[in-house]
This record gives sequence, C-alpha cells and structure tokens, in this order.
Amino acid sequence: MRLLYQSIPFLLSTTYAQRKMETLGRGVVAVRTGSNIFVSWRLLGFDPSGIGFNIYRSAVGANAVKLNRRISVTVLFFGQWTMGQIVLI
Repeated sequence: MRLLYQSIPFLLSTTYAQRKMETLGRGVVAVRTGSNIFVSWRLLGFDPSGIGFNIYRSAVGANAVKLNRRISVTVLFFGQWTMGQIVLI
C-alpha cells in the first residue's frame, strides 16, 4: 500500500504531461549548397499531412516564375539562381 501512495505523484506527472507547442508560424529556409540552392520549410503543428507548397523565382522587376511542376511536400534543390530570387508561396 505504501508503494502505491509513493508512486501516485509519478503516475500523475507522466500521465498528464503533454508536448508544449511554441507560437511559431511557417518558415522557409534557403541555403546555397555549391551550385544549387536547398529550400526547406517549417510546418505548423496542426497542418494536415501531405500539405505542400509552390516555389517561385523572381528577379527584381520581373514576374514570378513557378519552379516546381507539382505542389512540393518535401525539401527541394534548385540550381542556377541566387538566394534572393526564390520565394515560397
């Protein structure tokens, strides 16, 4: 019986422990890797599985050009563009 009373605080603390969600929005990261650009993004905790994005490139004063053929759900590698030209939408 004594063991039961001693283990109650442990059981309560682990049973109700939940992951704390931070207040973060979506984020995009573009990193130069040699002659390519690696593009990745942070999703929201409640985003549905399979959510994806379109990636666009834009030069100063020019119209945006879509880079991917299908909506991207994973990280991407692109070549021949500078860091300031890639935008995640």
